[in-house]
Amino acid sequence: MISKKFPEFVATFLEYGGYGKPFLNYYFNHSKDSDWLDYFLILKLVWKREYPKALREIDRVLKRVRKNKTLTYFLLAEKLALLSRLDTEQAISLYKQLKYGFSKIPKTARNVVATVMIGVHAELQSNEDMHEFRTWSKQYLEHNPTRVFLELGMARRKAISGNLDMAKELFLDAFEIARSIPHPGGMSDSLNDAAWYLREYDSEFSLKLAQKCLYIDGQYYEKFNGVINEFDTYHEVLKLTKVECLCENAMILYSIFELIQETAKGYLYKRYEGMLKECLKFITDLEVSSYRSELALIEYLRSRISNITAASNKTGIARHRLRGLLNGKTQTVRGETLRKIITGLKIEVDPLNDPYPIVNEWIKLQIDKGFENAITELEKLKPSEREILILSTYTALLNRRKDYPYLSRKGTLSRALELCKEDLRRFREFTENRYEMKKFVAQLFELHPFLEGRRDLIWKFLKTLPARKRKEFIHKYLQLGDKDRRVIDTFMRNYVRYDRNWGLRPKPPAELYPFTQKYRLKKTQTALAYWALDKKKERKKLINRLLRFI
Repeated sequence: MISKKFPEFVATFLEYGGYGKPFLNYYFNHSKDSDWLDYFLILKLVWKREYPKALREIDRVLKRVRKNKTLTYFLLAEKLALLSRLDTEQAISLYKQLKYGFSKIPKTARNVVATVMIGVHAELQSNEDMHEFRTWSKQYLEHNPTRVFLELGMARRKAISGNLDMAKELFLDAFEIARSIPHPGGMSDSLNDAAWYLREYDSEFSLKLAQKCLYIDGQYYEKFNGVINEFDTYHEVLKLTKVECLCENAMILYSIFELIQETAKGYLYKRYEGMLKECLKFITDLEVSSYRSELALIEYLRSRISNITAASNKTGIARHRLRGLLNGKTQTVRGETLRKIITGLKIEVDPLNDPYPIVNEWIKLQIDKGFENAITELEKLKPSEREILILSTYTALLNRRKDYPYLSRKGTLSRALELCKEDLRRFREFTENRYEMKKFVAQLFELHPFLEGRRDLIWKFLKTLPARKRKEFIHKYLQLGDKDRRVIDTFMRNYVRYDRNWGLRPKPPAELYPFTQKYRLKKTQTALAYWALDKKKERKKLINRLLRFI
């Protein structure tokens, strides 16, 4: 499978960032070189945003591998990138060391080191001790991963200096170069930085960039540690453009935070503490049906109801009930009553500042609206298209057992798919009595961009299967419990993620040959979906679950 020397092989697949991980997993599983294996384990820590731990591991390994100059500089490049996030003073010191000794760096490691130095200079350029790294060699200008960070560095400089038109052009150039590789990190950084710097200059365009960025993150990243920064940008852009989506973004962000590894949580929470605390305001509870009539809510309603008779006529709520609510004699208020007030008085809810009961019930109104729209749109689709849409949307959800407990229960999804194909009226009756189910249906046509990216991968996978095989595959999928379904979800996404010409053709384990033959899947993509999993026990579990489909 591999003809290149090992350092050259590593350097080649590092050009894809974490996207090249299946090849590195494959190689290291068959390699006995413990030093390079340690380097790969460090890369995994970096990709999972476990930065402090990765830095400690780099220092440990560096002491042992000083005679291996190529590996030493690979490690120093990673160390520089980490220090730029954790310790600016040490980052500048190492940057200078690498800059003045650049000619001594082995050829295989130079592109890797140069790319990191360019990125770090762009990040820390405001510091007067940071002297620009001169990309005098044409080699670097023709090396696309390096060019991405060159363009990004120039874009950031233009943005900081106030030349936002030129910055916008450079950010988009960097994105196009990254997309041509493809380099998911480069694409994400280009769009995210552009959205951040342009958010007040052109907020609507910034919103489109932030949404596209999260869509790409959903397409390429199975692990969640690396996407928090993009959620932070999207959160800030939404506050300027589309506040009604803040709640949805906050809910997904907290699902992500619950799912990431404990070792990364401390660092990530410290870095994004402000956003995470602000997001707490938007965590809704769809099951609550009544609220205590507290002073903040009473004053809010008093400020919007000056004439009780007029308000009663508009909302359909009896005058004595409104009077009891406004004078504080009513101890609790029903959610349905608040929804009638919001709708009848046409209140424009501000989720950033309005009382929690108002925001929570307003969210339910948004779900009601989205649900009605989804039912209308489903009527336009063929039964087979409805089935694929509902199933692929289900697979995109993050913490299903916690956020969608009824939907995750064995039998619920099967029933929903059966009804959506046979009778939409009965499908509606089945889903409209629980806000959890109504929210899920509403998302079929109004899905968060990160989840949409994940869903589209499954959609493409299912569409590649012949109709008869797809029917059998879905039937066997629905027989699984939620834990086993998640294993298959990951496989389907990774299968489509790695659908490109890599120039190499790894083969899947022999045990999977009957599976690939039955469903007419490509062996290379199946192998890469298998090797995208980091741990041997995860790969073994995948084989066991896929064999159930034969």
